[in-house]
Formats: sequence, C-alpha cells, structure tokens
Amino acid sequence: MIIRLCLGAALLFPAAAMAQGNPGPFGALFGRTPERAGQDRSIVEVRSSLGAQYDTALLPPEDAPVGTPTQSGVASGATAALIYEHASSRLTVNFTGGATRSQYLGTPGYGVNLFNANARVSRAITTRIQGEAAASYVHSPYFAFYPGSGLSQRTVNQPVQLFSPYATQMLDNETAEASAGLTAKLTRRSTLNAVTYRRQTLFSQTDDDFVLTGYQATWNWRFQRNLGLRVGYGREHADQRGAQGRDTDHELIDVGIDFNHEFSLARRTTLGFTTSTSIIKSSNTNRELRVNGAIVFSKAFRRTWAASAEARRGTYFVPGFFEPLFTDTVGLSLSGMFTPRLEWTSGASAGRGVASFTGTSGFNTMTAFSQLSMAVSRHFALYAGYVAYRYELPNNATNLQLPDRLARQAFSVGLNAYLPVYSRMRQRQ
Repeated sequence: MIIRLCLGAALLFPAAAMAQGNPGPFGALFGRTPERAGQDRSIVEVRSSLGAQYDTALLPPEDAPVGTPTQSGVASGATAALIYEHASSRLTVNFTGGATRSQYLGTPGYGVNLFNANARVSRAITTRIQGEAAASYVHSPYFAFYPGSGLSQRTVNQPVQLFSPYATQMLDNETAEASAGLTAKLTRRSTLNAVTYRRQTLFSQTDDDFVLTGYQATWNWRFQRNLGLRVGYGREHADQRGAQGRDTDHELIDVGIDFNHEFSLARRTTLGFTTSTSIIKSSNTNRELRVNGAIVFSKAFRRTWAASAEARRGTYFVPGFFEPLFTDTVGLSLSGMFTPRLEWTSGASAGRGVASFTGTSGFNTMTAFSQLSMAVSRHFALYAGYVAYRYELPNNATNLQLPDRLARQAFSVGLNAYLPVYSRMRQRQ
C-alpha cells in the first residue's frame, strides 16, 4: 500500500475488472488467473512484448529546444519482466522487475529505456497481528501529467508498458517509494491498521524534485456483511521543490462508511462507496477542506465479462506542480473474452482538477482505449490496440515547461509472450 501514488491513480477510472469464472486454457496468457484462496503456492513467470505503434504526437527528445513541435510517426519497442509470487498461510511475497526499450523513428530518431521493480512482503506475526512492507523503483525517460491515466496497466497485458501513450514530455526521472505497516485484528468484526510511507521523485535535468512522507492509522468496524464504519487519521508532508516550490501539510480525517452490496434483483451486480475528508495547509495559506470519496457500480456477466462505472473525488500531489490538486473523475470500463482465444478490453474516462490553494481551474483530461488480443498458443498472443488521450493545463501550473495542451492517438500491434518458469501449488491443510 503506497498511499496516493500519483494524480492519475484516481483521477481517471479504475482498471477493467476481471469477472470471476474459468478463463479457459489461455487465461494465464491474458493475465486472468483463477481464484487461489486457500492455496499455498510458489510461482515464477516471465512475460514479454514486442511491438510497433503509430503515434499522432511523437514527443521530441529531452535535449530538443523548448517549444519543438510534436510530429506523427512510428515507434517500436520490446519489454521483458520477471514475476515471482510466494504465498503460504503466514507469508506472502510478490516481486516484479522489468525493462523496456522504445525506439522512436521520427526525425531525429532516438531510443529510451525504462526500468522498474516492485516488491511486497506480508507476514503473520501472531494470530491477530500481520506486518506488511513494500518498496518500488521506476526509472522513466518521460513525464506523465496523469501517470497511468487511470487506465489499466494491462493495456498491453504486461506488468511493464511497451509504450507510454500518456507521456507529456521526455524528461528523465526516477521515483522510489517505501512503506511499512501493521494490521491488528481487535475483534471478530474490527481491525486497526497503521502505516508509514515515503515517496520521492528526482528529475535529472531540473531542480523540481518532490518528496512526500506520511503516516496513517485507521480503525475499521464491519457491523454488517456489506456495511462498515471507518475512522482514521493521517498526516503527510510534501516538499515540492523548484522555483515556486512550497512545503505543504496534508491532514486526512478518514471518517466514513464503506458500503459494498450485491443486489439480489440483479445477479453478480454490486454497488460500493467510500468517503473521507482531506485538509491541506502550507506555510502561507489557510486550511483548505475537501470531502472526498468514490462510488463504484460493477456488473459481472456470462463467464468472463465485467463492466464497471465509477466516480471519484480526491486530493493529490503531483511532482513538478506548484500546488496539490482537487480532482473529480468519472469512467467506464468493459472487458471479456469472446472465445477462449479472444479477449477484448475497453474503457473511457474524463477528469478535471482545481489547484487547491489558488482555485485555478483548467486541469482537464479525457482518454479512451480499446484492445483486442488473440492467443495463437498457450504462450503467445497477438494484440491490436488503440488509445486516445487529451489534456489541458492552465498557465503557470508547473515549473516543468510542459505544453499547455496535448492530444494524442496511438495505434499499436504486437506480440505478447508468457513463459511459466516454475509453479508449485497445494491446498492448505
């Protein structure tokens, strides 16, 4: 759990939900694994992609003069990732590490590399207390205004994206995160969770580094199967450096209701919502209060299909931006398998943001995607995809010299590969 990773994590819409059911012999290739609750397991997998993409707005290289226009063109790329998972009744370990090489064939042509690694460990300390720690690292050649853009990282069915359709500027940076926490089961219906975390983003060519540290404690009481009360408190300190950087304190008063109900009149249909309150303050501003929350409606149908609709309100810190943003988001998603060999995912979303202290508006984004994947064997699948992305920024919102507007469309084709290296499972006693 790395809290408030970036603006895009909730500014747009969530990953397309995977419907429960047997995905067939090619499910693992598409990233659709069956429910493994109650099983001890150790798994090692390698996933990779090779593909090409036509982009209507190829970004100029980082050393290009400011204001260099974008151009349409073709890019090619390859990615590889190693995945390790171990789970037992007391210990769970997850690790993913990968690298991506993208070659942009515009004028001038150039290539970039991306590296990432993620690790998470969860261990039962006693029968009532569980500890968890997580860490991640990303070295990226580009900056994304809304990282991830709310779209599933499964856009090409891989842990590492082959291309970045949401990049707004080629700007070398690295982000490192770490968190540690404890969860205690107080009674049969209540738990107490405490977590501390730190995230930093460093830019190689600018002095706009960003550091966020914080902690949070939350008490949850589930007094009905689908209804619970949540009371929590947390604090974050954001050090936003640069020409107009400022220190900001963020208080999270997390008093709300968790509701997740399955309707009896509509089979496999659920509605859920959460609420919380956010208070932010810098050294020279008054406190700003924001009521946040999310509402999610989802429907699973047939054997592998799922549709969802979601609306969110959030408070987020974005590296390189002068102020935290208050955000509102709506989105739709749909995914499923036409046949055991043919999978389709799609979605669309829109979001807007307002600068928290000055009230400056004009942070807008719209995005849509669709992808069709066809398995040619248990280990290889062909894919074809489309992504459209558009954003707008107000003047003087950031010190990164980002373009105020950017509209992109990208068409991609390629080959995904899945290699199960090792797998051991057994039912828990």
